[in-house]
Amino acid sequence: MIAITMLFMVSSTVAAESLTTVSAGTLPPLPGNVAPEELLSIDGRTVALGKGQAWALRADNKAWELLTGKIDATVHGAIAAGGRAYLLEGSAAGTSDRLQPLQLQKNDLKKGSAVPLPLALTSTHATVLGDTLYLSGNDDTGATRLYSRSLAASATSAWQPKTVWPQTGTPSALQAQRGRLYAVVGGAQQNDQLWRWSAEDGWQSMPPLQGKLIDGSMRALGQAHLLMLVKTPGGKIQARTFHSITSAWNTLEDAPAIAAPQAITSWGNGLLWASTGAGGSQFQYAQIESSKHLLRWLDWAVIIVYLAAMLGIGAWFYFQEKHGSTSDFFVGGRSIPFWAAGISLYATNTSSISFIAIPAKLSRRTGST
Repeated sequence: MIAITMLFMVSSTVAAESLTTVSAGTLPPLPGNVAPEELLSIDGRTVALGKGQAWALRADNKAWELLTGKIDATVHGAIAAGGRAYLLEGSAAGTSDRLQPLQLQKNDLKKGSAVPLPLALTSTHATVLGDTLYLSGNDDTGATRLYSRSLAASATSAWQPKTVWPQTGTPSALQAQRGRLYAVVGGAQQNDQLWRWSAEDGWQSMPPLQGKLIDGSMRALGQAHLLMLVKTPGGKIQARTFHSITSAWNTLEDAPAIAAPQAITSWGNGLLWASTGAGGSQFQYAQIESSKHLLRWLDWAVIIVYLAAMLGIGAWFYFQEKHGSTSDFFVGGRSIPFWAAGISLYATNTSSISFIAIPAKLSRRTGST
């Protein structure tokens, strides 16, 4: 059995690979090489806004189509939350005072009834948790505000103030995942701080980002992850994920090089961003894909040796039983020493869950990556 264990250890060391990969690519520029001011996803289609116009990416991802409908207001941001798309509109001074719902009907961009904000805010972010819309931002005094509002409420219904995370600074993201709210807050410190809210525990501090979040880049991914772009203290922009169960960070090392994104939106299981290069505006995307890993020769060797050993042990005890008794079979003839019985009980109580859950629990306590 020791030899089998060693084979397992060697196999896992030699063949250990990530079960996910990052696929990346580029998209064509906007007609006339217009620089996109905002990117958002509306009804499953990618929409770019710029110079008061809107374009939707074709289904084959090879060209942009001009949409009817003008964007005639001052836009401070785009929000995609709960399957809905909104524009943050307001004054030229940089404050937002309303949410403008958007819908896409074929190639016609339509506006819904604008939702007034509880007060003019800067650094505004919103997300949907269940059937509730949450909104955060800073008021004219610099204080951070957090509000909630039912999605079923009428346009004139009041926003409800909520308890804000216990940290002063500028909010740079607000996202829902697994029934909880996550907020990223920046300040004078070198690294942005991640906060998590739940109805049971309120606001709790999570492991910091080890850098600065690129505004608008955080999104929920799958059932337990948050994906975002982070600018490191060295100036490099990395794609990182945060696991909401283990509170662990992971850097996607095979993500493409990212240079100063100007607009960001979701793209499949990843992100799409626009940046300005030497040839004008460029669109890049990166998304996480599950990889198929086939068994290698060492894996098959471990399996064959293990099965042969089990069959050999079974055959040996089968022939031994013919010359023994039921007492030998069930209690080992009452000749097993105490230390062997103790090891046997410990090994029986140890299962695969011990090797998965315990490291995850320790990682969550220490905040290790």
